[in-house]
Amino acid sequence: MSPRIARRVRLGAYGAVAAALVALGTTAIARLGSDRAVSGAPSEEPPPAIRIEASTDLEETVEKAEKKAAIDDTTTVGRLVAAARAADAGRVRTLLSEGVSPDGREALNGHGPLHQAARANSPEVVDVLLAAGADPSAPDGQGVTPLMRAADSVALDAGRRLLAAGADVNAQHDPDGNAALTHLVGGSFRRRMTGEASPNGSDLIGFARLLLERGADPNLENRSGDEPLKAVVAMQDAPLLELLLEHGARLDEVSDIHLLARIPGPVGQLVQAALQQASEE
Repeated sequence: MSPRIARRVRLGAYGAVAAALVALGTTAIARLGSDRAVSGAPSEEPPPAIRIEASTDLEETVEKAEKKAAIDDTTTVGRLVAAARAADAGRVRTLLSEGVSPDGREALNGHGPLHQAARANSPEVVDVLLAAGADPSAPDGQGVTPLMRAADSVALDAGRRLLAAGADVNAQHDPDGNAALTHLVGGSFRRRMTGEASPNGSDLIGFARLLLERGADPNLENRSGDEPLKAVVAMQDAPLLELLLEHGARLDEVSDIHLLARIPGPVGQLVQAALQQASEE
């Protein structure tokens, strides 16, 4: 009997989730489960795999990421951004005292000091910049807000300070229309799929709870119609999925969820239960 063609689930090109997919440079990066009905007798044919896929050139992806991360530190604003990324609070204070704007953008990639302090999870530098008048919701030259940078890095301390300062939790300024919750999930997905180490002391659930308690919408779609839920299911994070469901996530509205529901184990059970509940409402 010839093997059946694998069913494929595409997560779409959104934010850090897309980066996770393309960075692997493969057409089949995760076997998620078998293609059979949630209930009923299994098929006599061997079930095909369900796969998440993307295709790209790894070296090109890494090179682009490195170029986007670079800072032009030949100007005073660039030096402030570099100091913020290095969590050098003393240098940041000195440059601010010399009149450098806390909302300036360096010339090469448009990085801002508050965004880079958040990325580095430096609460002291975040506090210094906010006290100097930095806008906690302003996008940098890449369309990413400080809270999104914090979420990418699971920088919980920085995230708390930004939200306390009034950061917009559902802002969708980035090019793909992603909010902070999608950046948080996407960053975690990237690390799990590539084997990249998580930031020291990172607390994914704690950060997600913080965002949700501050009003993050777990059903907020980006410009491609994607939402964080699919990536959470794909990386089989049952605690995170349960947290999202507790805060109103609607799995029944997620495309391809009928495929992802067939993942064995706790995640598949949560998905099946949520779909059953939705059908009864």
